[in-house]
Amino acid sequence: MRTLYIASMERNSGKTTIAMSIISELVRRGVRVVPYRPFMYVSSGTRDETLELMLELSGAREPVEKICPIKVEGWAVYVDLMRKMTRSDILETVLSNWRDLKTRYDLVLTVGYKSLAHRILGKIMEIDIAREIDSKALIVIKPTSEDSIGDVLAAVELAKAKDLEVIGVVFNCVRPWMRSIVEEWCKMLKEEGVDVLGIVDEYLDLLNPSIRELVEELQGKVIVGQDKLDQTYEHILVGAMTPDAALRYMRSVPNKIVITGGDRADIIMLALETDTRAIILTGGIMPSPRVIARAEERGVPLILVNYDTYTTISKIMSASGKYRRGDRRVQIVLDRVSKCINVDKIIEKLKER
Repeated sequence: MRTLYIASMERNSGKTTIAMSIISELVRRGVRVVPYRPFMYVSSGTRDETLELMLELSGAREPVEKICPIKVEGWAVYVDLMRKMTRSDILETVLSNWRDLKTRYDLVLTVGYKSLAHRILGKIMEIDIAREIDSKALIVIKPTSEDSIGDVLAAVELAKAKDLEVIGVVFNCVRPWMRSIVEEWCKMLKEEGVDVLGIVDEYLDLLNPSIRELVEELQGKVIVGQDKLDQTYEHILVGAMTPDAALRYMRSVPNKIVITGGDRADIIMLALETDTRAIILTGGIMPSPRVIARAEERGVPLILVNYDTYTTISKIMSASGKYRRGDRRVQIVLDRVSKCINVDKIIEKLKER
């Protein structure tokens, strides 16, 4: 089979989720598959266990460095590599590892970084890498509005212009109100000769990590609510508004986490009176004893972190796209998402010449 490149036109479309589900189904069918991620960026000092988990699911015994030849840790390293690596350097690094892997496995399942049009280290487009490693592409789209079909068609047209074969499209994280729209798109795409190989509904319990996992990601200190950390959440609210505005907004947003400074007792107390799963206190500022007592009474975890608000939000968003060993969401992927994708059709298309 040819290399399969899981691609999208934007970040956070769920490429990793789809890749994990396909890997598990391929293994179940006896296909020797190895995951490959040519490029990955992680914040300095953080560990992303997703690659290790994908290796574990595949059963491939390869070092992480082999399946991710360009792993950048931190902005300073990114800038340094931008200066040092040429387009040819990037391409040869990626090709070298890929050539070795493809001789030892039935399929190299490659996960793109950002989008087909993104330039890795500012030097080479992802779509050029996909073409150079002899891939066929599976486009993953997370539809957010009625015009998201434009992203699908743009991806198909870009691939055609670059002579990259698209085997089909997977719609991921489809909200209930978008389902009928997506089904209409399927008919339209069929007329255009584009196969839809999966429609994955939105699973709220798959969207975000647990509060406990956020504490680990943020290296936070739990002040109260240690017994409530296994809950998850749907929404993130930043408490940087006036109390009147905050109260109206907090009442309208259920099942949320609130991010605010430890010195914003007014915002914290308001959050504690609404449907809040946890409150993350930024800047390393301890709240007052009155606030702590009320949080304990309400059973809402207070988590103290040393980051500023922007960094905290960035790390939380990053954690939402990661998986780790023991993550409850992995089993959801294997049990539910895998059943939504036509893996047999994917195999059939990969065998075609």
